[in-house]
Amino acid sequence: MAPAPKSDSAEAIVLNFVNEQNRPLNSQNVADALQKFNLKKASIQKALDNLADGGRISFKEYGKQKIYLARQDQFDIPNTEELTQMKEENARLQKQLEEEKKAIGEVEGEIKSLQSNLTLEQILAKEVKLRMEVKEMEDKLEKLRGGITLVKPEDREAIEKLYSEKISQWRKRKRMFKDLWDAITENSPKNLKEFKEELGLEYDEDVDVSLQSLGELLQRVLFFAKGNIAKFILDLRMVIGLACGREFDIWYKLKLLPVQVVNSIGPSIRHVGLIPSGPPTRGHSEIKNEKGENMGEVTYGGFLVLALRT
Repeated sequence: MAPAPKSDSAEAIVLNFVNEQNRPLNSQNVADALQKFNLKKASIQKALDNLADGGRISFKEYGKQKIYLARQDQFDIPNTEELTQMKEENARLQKQLEEEKKAIGEVEGEIKSLQSNLTLEQILAKEVKLRMEVKEMEDKLEKLRGGITLVKPEDREAIEKLYSEKISQWRKRKRMFKDLWDAITENSPKNLKEFKEELGLEYDEDVDVSLQSLGELLQRVLFFAKGNIAKFILDLRMVIGLACGREFDIWYKLKLLPVQVVNSIGPSIRHVGLIPSGPPTRGHSEIKNEKGENMGEVTYGGFLVLALRT
């Protein structure tokens, strides 16, 4: 057997790799794996041939290709008893590894849980922030309860102007579309409804929107601003009901009036607005004043306009 090559030579690098792999290899396999050593394929092929000729590695020829393999007589091959011991040791180590992984997972989970919790400093800072937000909301609520105007007149005027412009544009475009649609479909043999669905067109009514009701909304708001509260509420109920396709609890939602006489329809029955502190008022419920005296009864209930029989 030839002497061992120097540790930094190409042959030593190739020999060390072949022994570590201990599997069949061709020159291309070795060249691909040893690119980090900047060894060219020709030098690797030469090193493999020299090692094979010197008896340091084994080889077999398959046609024009050579397959190289580490010499097996240099390895200590365990017997059956040693293999059994190695398998048992491997199983023990695998079990120990699983236990260690489980313990690491539990520790990592606890760390994540602790990191997700706020520290004392963060809790105190958040408490200060929340107290400031609560104070701001209380101040705003106090202003609302006091009837302070929060919208400047110039801002309201600008919003009303913008609203009117959008309504005007809506009305203009709707009229333009109607003229164009009538001209196109005047002599059309198609069913207009099917033709509209085929083109994917939608009218305002298809999405429960009414131009007329929304156009009158600004007038209702201005009417309300002049002090006509009772009539405004009744009209607003009708307008929003038309625009949105369902009834709204105007009295309850807007909380405009605690108790307001809206319209008298007779000497014994009056339409009034009631905001109950609990569940909705039912028909024939008694109404008493602060002294406990009976003022009348509710003829029919709900959150909107109620009839009070005196």
